[in-house]
Amino acid sequence: MDYTVTPRLYEWAAVTYSLAGMLIILGAYVGLRTGVFECGLTYVTFSRSSLSKMSVDEITAFGIGFGAFEAMLVAIPSLMQIATFILDPSVLNLMPLPQRELLEAQLSFPTWVVGAPIVERVFALFVHTFAAMLVFLSAVRRRIDLFLEAFFYKSLLDALVPYIQTSLRPNISPVSIYLAEVWVVAMGSIAWVGVHWAGSTMRGDQHPSS
Repeated sequence: MDYTVTPRLYEWAAVTYSLAGMLIILGAYVGLRTGVFECGLTYVTFSRSSLSKMSVDEITAFGIGFGAFEAMLVAIPSLMQIATFILDPSVLNLMPLPQRELLEAQLSFPTWVVGAPIVERVFALFVHTFAAMLVFLSAVRRRIDLFLEAFFYKSLLDALVPYIQTSLRPNISPVSIYLAEVWVVAMGSIAWVGVHWAGSTMRGDQHPSS
């Protein structure tokens, strides 16, 4: 969708609305897309398969695996882009000037900037694990409120991404890149607490006191 729908939606919103309106539309689109696909499809999978019998450790592993797989998918385009520039640096000259200047600025950053995406992915693992646990509990307990909590939580996380990217882009720097991860760290910290709560709840269901 990011290669097909998103660019067209971005162009339409940029021409039709002000910057604030465009960010609201893109934020709602990105957030709802995450909620529908990542929470909705996971709920259907849990409720209609043997995965509904998973243990605490298994659902935790599912959430970590979900986040790890996403991290690999996110990394592939960047790795391909870097490999292309290494093999043929002249490709840079074919890019539009604003995009080329932004990329050249990023390539000149100090090495310690690579810690930012690592921090993001680590905290994103907590996010995916917590959301998976909430959806699992919702499917097993038939409680729609837990699903809605997971849906809102994940949607809110991604809904602010367009705003963060747009606000930091004019003055992009190593510091601003780390500042962009503050939101993910905050939501990931909430998820860390949530994982412990959900794990305790699931253990109570699987080993009820006599």
